[in-house]
Amino acid sequence: MNAKILIVFLITLIVVACSKTGFSNNPQLSLQNVSSTSLHQGDVLTFNIQFTDKNGTALDTMWIQRVSKICPADVSSIIYYPIPAFTATSYLKGTFSVSYIYNVVNGPYPFIGTCSTPKNDTSYFKIWINDAAGHKSDTITSPNIAFLK
Repeated sequence: MNAKILIVFLITLIVVACSKTGFSNNPQLSLQNVSSTSLHQGDVLTFNIQFTDKNGTALDTMWIQRVSKICPADVSSIIYYPIPAFTATSYLKGTFSVSYIYNVVNGPYPFIGTCSTPKNDTSYFKIWINDAAGHKSDTITSPNIAFLK
């Protein structure tokens, strides 16, 4: 009886010890903060994102989907966004920022427009990444963001 209890205890201890790092084979994302939830023309929207990757495989692509709650489906789009270069190491952890500028063409950041309706728009964003080994991260979702006309 004592041997069974000891075996169960050891197995539990091993499982808990192995999962302590919080790292997964698939990249993991966490939205640290969003610069604003209300934008006027010329404002910059920045997402600060933390990632982890157990294998340390080079991060390959990041996808950002804007989902509009007001405008037609053609405004909801999936955009490729380049990921900053990180040195591939085991148990890779880091942060990066993704920035857009609202309704300014040829600005310092990629352009986010709005639909042609006279209404303000409300959107949220879904963000995920792939690593070079083809592992897809979880998808993080931003809070609602108002695009004011």
